[in-house]
Amino acid sequence: MVKFELTLREATQRLQRINLTTLTESEVVQLRIDLETEIESVALEKAVILDAISQQLKAIVVAPDSSGHMVTPLDITGAQEEEILALQEQADTDLELTQLGMAIEIVNHEFQATIQSVRNNLRRLKAWADVNEPLADVYRSIRNNFEHLDSYLALFTPLHRRLYRQKIKIKGSDIGQFLFDLFRERFERHRIDAKMTPAFRSYCITGYPSTFYPVFVNLVDNAVFWLQDRPLPRTILLDAKDQALILADNGPGVPLSDREIVFEMGFTRKPGGRGLGLYISRDVLGKIGWELTIGEAIEGQGTVFIIQPKREVGS
Repeated sequence: MVKFELTLREATQRLQRINLTTLTESEVVQLRIDLETEIESVALEKAVILDAISQQLKAIVVAPDSSGHMVTPLDITGAQEEEILALQEQADTDLELTQLGMAIEIVNHEFQATIQSVRNNLRRLKAWADVNEPLADVYRSIRNNFEHLDSYLALFTPLHRRLYRQKIKIKGSDIGQFLFDLFRERFERHRIDAKMTPAFRSYCITGYPSTFYPVFVNLVDNAVFWLQDRPLPRTILLDAKDQALILADNGPGVPLSDREIVFEMGFTRKPGGRGLGLYISRDVLGKIGWELTIGEAIEGQGTVFIIQPKREVGS
């Protein structure tokens, strides 16, 4: 307002200093237009600023929250800043995981090329081993270890999303067999009895293997870790009921106080853990309309994880 009034005063003073009797009619008209244009320009500029201020003032709302605390714009701004910081941290974590995934994919690609070379040379070595008994034992040992390594590398295949351009039908039996192949040695080493029920075998999901398989890998990996020091028997059960897939163990279980916080980024009770597995699993499933929750333990023992399509509110 001060700026506008100053502009108006200066224009008036300039007009008073001009001897209008010495100007032609057209010059007087042009002078009036120039002065009006200058004043209107300043008025428009300041009106825009005043309108912005007006809108900000209208946006100021002070209202109580559910606990009766008065929420001010300062509180809202603080909450937004905290949310932005949390999103930035999540973005950094997502970038780190993306880079890790790309690195694993590259390493796996290089392994495949090397494996093919080893396979070809093993065929050549077999011809020598067939006619050389001392070499035959060496050949059999190398071949057995190679086949063991090759079977592990084959487990990477379902984890590559680019191999599946479209969603496919994934049977529970496929998921179970993948897990048993992956964890067979750890199951045997820790004397864990892992089973899947007929209901789990017949369950069918439509989606990407790269979405669902890592979730089950993470859950089974956690179950094995918490079971390994427990007294026998140690069990892991893959089951299905209605639309839900269930993974249950008879380990120490999740304390009631940890039921929700266990899914938060960075929370872990595993020594040396990063607290990302369950957080990422729930987040990935959530983005495709599924949910990961903790159910009631069987006979009050162990942990039960439930994977199922998101339920409608009120259902």
